[in-house]
Amino acid sequence: MGGSSSRVTIGYKYYMGMHLAICHGPVDAVEAIIVGERTAFSGNVTVSSAISIDQPNLFGGEKKEGGIQGTVDIAMGEDTQGKNAYLMGQLGSDIPAFRGTLTLVLRKMYLTAMTRNIKPWAIRVRRAAAVDWYAAKASIVGVGSPGEVGFIPPNSANGVHIIYEALSNTDWGLGLPATLVNSTSFMAAADILYDENFGLSMMFAKQTSVEDFITNIIQHIGAVIYTDNSTGQFTIKLIRQPSQDELDNAVVFNSSNILEHRSFERPSFAEMINEVIVNYRPQGARKDSALTLQDLASVDAQLGLVSQTVQFPGIDNATIAARVGARELSQYSTPLAKVQFECNRDGWDVNPGDIVKYNNPELGITNLIVRVFSMNFGTLLNGEITIDGTQDIYTMPETSYLASQETAWVEPIQDPLPSPSTSLFEIPYFEIANNFSEGDQATFDEFTAYLQALVQEPPSASASFQLWLSPDATISNYTFDVDGNYTPSVEIVTALSIPKNLGEATETLSFTSGTGTFFDITEGTYAYVDSEVIEIISMDVNASTITIRRAVLDTLPQTHVANSIVFFAEEGNTQASQQYLADPTGSGGGDTAYTRMLTQTDIGVLPINDSVEFTHTFTGRQTKPFPPSAVRLDNKFFPVALAQLNSESFAIGWKSRNRKLQITKPFASWYNETVVGIVEPTSDFYINYYGEENTLLEVEKVLGLTMATNYGTTYNETRENRASGFTLPGTYINLDAQGGAAQTGDNTVTFSLTDTSATARPDLPLFHSDKVYLEFTADTDSFLVGVSGNDAGIRQQDTANVSYLQYQDDTLVGSITGTIGAGLLHGGTAGVAIDQGNLKFWLRNIDGSWRDGDPATNTGGFSFSTLVTGTITGQTFYHLAFANDTTTLPQSNTIIETNLGRVAFTHTIPAGFVSYNSPPTGRTQIDTVDIGLGFTTTLEDDGLTFTSLSPPTWTRIKIDRVKTEGRFYSEVIIKAIPIQTNFGIGVQPGTFTMSGFGTVLGMARWMADGKVNVDSTVESDIDSYTVGDRVGVAVDYFAGEVRFFKNGGAVGSVYTLTISADAVPMCIMLSSGHSATFSHVYQPTTFDDPSPPFKYGLYDLYEGETVERKNGSLRIEMYTTRDVTIDLETELIESLVRFDHTTNRNGWGYRYGEYYGGGDVL
Repeated sequence: MGGSSSRVTIGYKYYMGMHLAICHGPVDAVEAIIVGERTAFSGNVTVSSAISIDQPNLFGGEKKEGGIQGTVDIAMGEDTQGKNAYLMGQLGSDIPAFRGTLTLVLRKMYLTAMTRNIKPWAIRVRRAAAVDWYAAKASIVGVGSPGEVGFIPPNSANGVHIIYEALSNTDWGLGLPATLVNSTSFMAAADILYDENFGLSMMFAKQTSVEDFITNIIQHIGAVIYTDNSTGQFTIKLIRQPSQDELDNAVVFNSSNILEHRSFERPSFAEMINEVIVNYRPQGARKDSALTLQDLASVDAQLGLVSQTVQFPGIDNATIAARVGARELSQYSTPLAKVQFECNRDGWDVNPGDIVKYNNPELGITNLIVRVFSMNFGTLLNGEITIDGTQDIYTMPETSYLASQETAWVEPIQDPLPSPSTSLFEIPYFEIANNFSEGDQATFDEFTAYLQALVQEPPSASASFQLWLSPDATISNYTFDVDGNYTPSVEIVTALSIPKNLGEATETLSFTSGTGTFFDITEGTYAYVDSEVIEIISMDVNASTITIRRAVLDTLPQTHVANSIVFFAEEGNTQASQQYLADPTGSGGGDTAYTRMLTQTDIGVLPINDSVEFTHTFTGRQTKPFPPSAVRLDNKFFPVALAQLNSESFAIGWKSRNRKLQITKPFASWYNETVVGIVEPTSDFYINYYGEENTLLEVEKVLGLTMATNYGTTYNETRENRASGFTLPGTYINLDAQGGAAQTGDNTVTFSLTDTSATARPDLPLFHSDKVYLEFTADTDSFLVGVSGNDAGIRQQDTANVSYLQYQDDTLVGSITGTIGAGLLHGGTAGVAIDQGNLKFWLRNIDGSWRDGDPATNTGGFSFSTLVTGTITGQTFYHLAFANDTTTLPQSNTIIETNLGRVAFTHTIPAGFVSYNSPPTGRTQIDTVDIGLGFTTTLEDDGLTFTSLSPPTWTRIKIDRVKTEGRFYSEVIIKAIPIQTNFGIGVQPGTFTMSGFGTVLGMARWMADGKVNVDSTVESDIDSYTVGDRVGVAVDYFAGEVRFFKNGGAVGSVYTLTISADAVPMCIMLSSGHSATFSHVYQPTTFDDPSPPFKYGLYDLYEGETVERKNGSLRIEMYTTRDVTIDLETELIESLVRFDHTTNRNGWGYRYGEYYGGGDVL
């Protein structure tokens, strides 16, 4: 019998198309493709092309893990590179060409068998740096062949070229122009490395900042980079064996030019490292190799190995690794002296990396060769230079090592404990300016921020901690950042209050419980107590006292409880390596740093789960302007109360501070009234005034002026009264007796038994869309109540101009319709609700019921829609009105008393209504105007519009109530200007006539064509204006100044004006055919102008509702802003903190029209 068999499937082969982005392109060559630690391709591909890989058995063939087989497109990313055909076939033609990026396109290749796990791909590429700058020395030639002693592979990059490209590359580097780089010094350094065959092979990843990458290269090649003081260029210098010429010409520092020997330190042998392990990565390898070097004499002297591992990932061969390891070992194992001294200007041309000869007769030191590593050139006013240096390792004599003595020290074994206290801050601008290079600073913008950690040393024997960072609160996302040093600290004994005068700003504190090196604090350094920055003036460790200067840098004085911690931040703080993105605009878009401090001892590191998480959100501290300093209210710092028995105002003064000018020492205290800086450009000041119930009354903007340091304003209570709804005595709306009525009080009138002309109405009318409520009492039923127009005739018989209910016989009189209803309006408190927007009113009986309908729901009521308005200005004005009943013959005199809102109402005010005394909702009210003949008027939402007719040819409009003091602003919206020379706005005496407007003392005018006349003087032309523009005039009666505004912005100059005794802050002159609107409200065009320009208040003569003062408190909040341009938009950056103080004004306020203070009527 025959049989059959079938094939058995034991696995699958897997194919896949992929698009791999490798790095910036193009590169010089792709030399190898490594897959799963095995080389799938080796060659030298220098242009975009397709390669074929035929390695089907690379991982054991199809019965094991398969291999690699197929076509790979190597796309270099040239500027002319087109779209990849394979990708278009898979994704369509709407794809980019991926220029500027080295990519690999795998065309459905055979990648693996028997397993779905694709092995990792790696690509070895070659690229020389800065070829366009100095091609001849860009790559290292190399020495020997692989396997030979001293072999150095070819084609490594010159480290100086790498730094040059990192500085200048506009795609991934700092983008500096070539003029900022000293090409001569860079070429000289490149020549040395080329001659040394010192090349590097490494990768720059975006996870590392460019600055850190450059620092890493510098550490590899042994160099310093600094800004040359004479040229301002970045200059590089390699640290190598000095030549005899350098030694002969080294600057000598001795008693002739050294002003002060600051410090001389030499470590003991016990602190030395005698073994160095160098980790490096051979060229093309994917893993590090290690090389160990020892100083046997030091090992012998220290009775054992003290090892240190150093990382040099850019070194690509053992020969250079051994050379750099020897360099590091000599520095670690040799007790090199460190010196710091202050000298005169003899050191002006000394630069970092130079060698100098140091002499100190007191220590017996003669011509010690010192390598300079930092310089502080002082200030314009202080020419001393501070030099820090280390004894030059290359000029050391032979060193003898002595065996150390036996010690009885028993090292304590302790588990690491968490730090008892940690504070996080953004580093201030002072640190940016003093500790970052000019090159670094040139790359910073308003969004740049760095984290500063102040960590208190724990009680366990811990010398340092590890700073771990995360983008969120997930513990698994935390990664190590840097090793940190503890910040020295002490605890103060007693609480700190806010100083009330300049003398108290410097104070001496007692302290306890110091940690770290608190006993060795440098005078003049800064520290933190809570978030207030202080300066350490002096410290007496034996007496446990420190003398401090309060509130320096960008902070304000604060209160601090007893046992608060003082962190000596400048003596020791840990800065995270990561650069963060801040949001200085206050919109909440800044990064948040999540941090954990893992303390470490000799036996271990604190487990991350046992650590405490600290967070900080970045607000752009280093770019924020300093807050106002030395703020004085009535010339006092932080007054508890202000005595104002005879004044409605008090002065507010302050100083400006400039962060860019306060980067040197000594620090300027917030209280310092003499050492200040002119305001930072584009900076202004804002003051928020808050009333008794912490409600915002007003926002005042004070411009920061060029070269100014002193600023001030005056807080005027009148402005607060208007903004808060309070009124001054005598400015209430009162009931005026008219005709034959007798006035017996502000709000009481008597109608005579026989006088037919007796009437009464309030002295100010209602305005557009007002909804008001009032109450009244009447002792008889002989009266009429309702609404009148704006004409003088409001008697019972003036039916065309009144809408009345004749109460005695319940009949309607005049232009009125509605249901009369029933109820009593006399013998108790009755009410009237008037809705001018709907042209209706309602009457409330003394028992609280409404005669018809309900004003809260706009039902029922009496309509006065047909009422004839007055003809004084053509404006629609209405009044509450009362009239004597002359029809039913009153039996006695009638006394009517009104409550327009001066005291509390008897009944509940209807919803949506305000008292008759309240200002119109949502806007301020302008005064009536004095106008000539030939006008039409129209009340619109944005104001009262006047249009000039013909004749006359010229006429004028002006506000009819004069001002003699204060600061006021009015504006006009232009509706029609046929001829620009025939329209103007300005200021004039109230009694002056039309003729000569703007040409005599006390007058100022701005014509539409831009011409300005002030006090008979023709000023320079300024901006013109036309239809649609908002133009305004601001008058400062205190300073005698006038200024003009257009569409929310100032134009022209601040003009000096002779203020007359009856000045009018807004006049308009125009001829026939012109039209303008008095604006009810100031209409800002930008969000940062919430109030009238600068220090001016609206010209608003409508006084508000009177409410009893509750107390005399006033809260003042003040801060600085700076204009910056972000994404072509102007943004405001606010100071880090705000001055915020609440004071009480003794003898301040009004109650029911009487002046009082401290709760007692005076």
